Amino acid sequence: MSTSPNRTRLTRRLAAAAVALVVPGGALLVPSTIAVVAIDAPRAAALCSLCAGGEFHPVAPERIFDSRPANDANPTLPINDVAPFGVKPVNAVPAGADAVTFDVDLLGRTGDAGFENPWLPDYVADSDVLAVVVNLIVVSPATKGYAMVFAAGEDSGQRSSVVNFQAGVTTSNSALVRPGAGGKLTVDLRGTSVSVAHVVVDVLGWYSTSTYDGDSGAADDGRGTRSITVTPGRVLDAPASAVGPASVTTVPILGARSIDASARVIVPDLESIEGVIVNLAVAGPTSDTYVSVLPEAPVSGPPSTSSANVRAGQTRSVMAIVPLGADGAIRLYNNAGNARLVVDVLGYLERRPDESRAGRVIPLVVPFRAFDTRRVEFGRSPLGPGQAEIWSFAAFSNSVAISSVSVGAQSGLFGNLTNASLARQYPTVPVNSNLRVFPALGPNGAPTISQLNSSEAGAVANMVMLTYGTASTSYAFNAAGHAHYLLDISAVILAD
Repeated sequence: MSTSPNRTRLTRRLAAAAVALVVPGGALLVPSTIAVVAIDAPRAAALCSLCAGGEFHPVAPERIFDSRPANDANPTLPINDVAPFGVKPVNAVPAGADAVTFDVDLLGRTGDAGFENPWLPDYVADSDVLAVVVNLIVVSPATKGYAMVFAAGEDSGQRSSVVNFQAGVTTSNSALVRPGAGGKLTVDLRGTSVSVAHVVVDVLGWYSTSTYDGDSGAADDGRGTRSITVTPGRVLDAPASAVGPASVTTVPILGARSIDASARVIVPDLESIEGVIVNLAVAGPTSDTYVSVLPEAPVSGPPSTSSANVRAGQTRSVMAIVPLGADGAIRLYNNAGNARLVVDVLGYLERRPDESRAGRVIPLVVPFRAFDTRRVEFGRSPLGPGQAEIWSFAAFSNSVAISSVSVGAQSGLFGNLTNASLARQYPTVPVNSNLRVFPALGPNGAPTISQLNSSEAGAVANMVMLTYGTASTSYAFNAAGHAHYLLDISAVILAD
C-alpha cells in the first residue's frame, strides 16, 4: 500500500477557526472567538511579566483516585473514593439532566491528612494551578461507551469524550484538564445502556499560572519547564522478544535521533531539557498487561501507576509527559507477557528565560471540537487507506484570546484525537490502522510515527501534541481502511 497521500485529499483544505470552512460558493463559516483561561497578572513583587505562567511541573505519577475495593494484591484500595461509592454508574446515552456524575478532588495537598496520596505542595495555592495532566482509566466497564471530564461547576460549553471504551475492556487515556469549583473534576460516564464501571485517576503533573513563585518568593524560584514542539519522530521500536514480564526498557532521550534513514536529531543534548513528551504504542502483548512510562526504574516491585492498559493481542497508544532520569533517559516497565514497544517523541520539556513565550501552554476554557469528518460541514467523508489531508489551524489560532486580546503566535496544541470509526477497504478483509498527525510531508510521504492505533472494534482516542507546519497547517494520514476522525483541542502552545 502506498504511503504517499492521495492528491485529491490534499484539496480538502479546512480551516479551523474555530474551524472556518470554505464551502462551495465561497461562504466562510466562522464561529465565535474561542475563550481561554487567562494567565493571571503577576504579583507586584514579581520581576517578570509572565513568570511561571503556562509552565509544566512534573510529579512522580501519583494515584489520587481508585474506586475499586481492597484485594489481596492491593489492600489499600479504594483511594479517595466518593459517592456513589464503589463501582460508578454508566449513564445511558443520552442521559440529559438525569446523568449521575461524581467529582474527583484533583488538588490533594501534602499537608492534607484526609487526602490519600497527596501530591501538590502545601505552598501552591489554588490560584497557582492553571491545569492538571491526568491519566484516566475506565476499568472493566459492563457496556460500550465513553467518559467525559470537565471542571466541576462548569455548566456550559462543549463537553467532549476523553476515553472511549468497549464492554469488559480496561481503557486509559491522558488529558489536560482544568480544576473546577473546590479544585475538583467532574466525571460523567456514558454508555449504550445503563451500566457500571470502576474509575482510576493518576496525576502526572500540573501547569502554573504567572502568580506562582515557588515557596520562597524569589523571582527565579519555582520555575517549571516549557512544552517545546518538534517534528515528531520514532526513537524506539523494541521487538516483543526483547520485552518480557516485569522488564524495564531504557530509552535514551537527550540527543535522541530518529531510527529511520534520516537519523535526524529530535531532542538536543542540552542541560536545560528536563523531560519529554512521547507517544507509546504497546503492540500485541501475549497477555493482558500494563506499561508504565517512568524517569527511573522501580526500586522494588511494579510501579503504583500505569500509562497504557492493553489486553492480549491488542495494540494501544497513549501519550505520556515524563521527566528524564539522571542519565537523560526514560524507562518503560512492562508488567506481564511479551510485547512490542514503540516510542515516538512529540516534544520535550525545557527551562527557558522568563522573557520568552515559547512553549508556554494556555488551556481553553472548555475543549473545542476543531473538526469531525462525520459532520456535514466537513463533508461527511472518511479518510481512505494510504491517504493524507491537510488542515489549516490559522483561523483558529488567530481566534484564541484572553479578554478579547489575541494570545499571539502559537507553535502547536494539545488535544484529544479520536478515530470514531474504521471501515474495511475490502468487505471480507478485517482491518487495523493507525492515524498520524504531523507538520509536513517528508520525501517518502508520511513519517514513520503513529499517534493512534485503531481497529473495527469501535472508537478509540488518544491525547496528542500537534506541531504546526507552515502557515499553521498540519497533515493527517490514515494507514488502512476508511477512518472517520475528530480532534478536540484542550490547550494551545505559544511561540515567540
